[in-house]
Amino acid sequence: MKRVFFILLILLVATAGFTQQKVRTPADYVKELIALSGADRADKNMIVAERSDGAYVFVPLYKGDKVIGYGTWAQGIKIYNHREDLIAVINPDGTLQNFLPIDANERHPDMRDLKWRSKFFGMNYKRDFIHSADVSSGSTFSSIMFVAELKTMLFAFNEYVVKAGKLPK
Repeated sequence: MKRVFFILLILLVATAGFTQQKVRTPADYVKELIALSGADRADKNMIVAERSDGAYVFVPLYKGDKVIGYGTWAQGIKIYNHREDLIAVINPDGTLQNFLPIDANERHPDMRDLKWRSKFFGMNYKRDFIHSADVSSGSTFSSIMFVAELKTMLFAFNEYVVKAGKLPK
């Protein structure tokens, strides 16, 4: 019996290595952001939030000649025992335009639903988490983690882009 348990344990550990998170490049995120925002193109000159060691970058997104928002991403947000990637588009006034957990179709399908996500549109970094309204399919921890990361993105944008005068004129 111990031998069977030991073999099962080895198989479990061995297969855990095959379930690693998909590695995305900045170009992958920018492509996703263009699709999410409906932009025609993204500016190659990214704005990096000071004091973030490159963790928060903001990509100007254009429709024609007009900036319609600033795209950003968070890679590997830890939720339960796995990591997920999140993209967001921020309005020039520092409020949330749209967001998407990229792998939501696999783990949290409701979060792909525009109706659920739209309740966060227009939020700023000071918005509180409203448990009764903000959870998705009972995914309390996932929802809290995503909202916390969105608030951090919005704070970084407002503090290190808007207040720092880095918006293109």
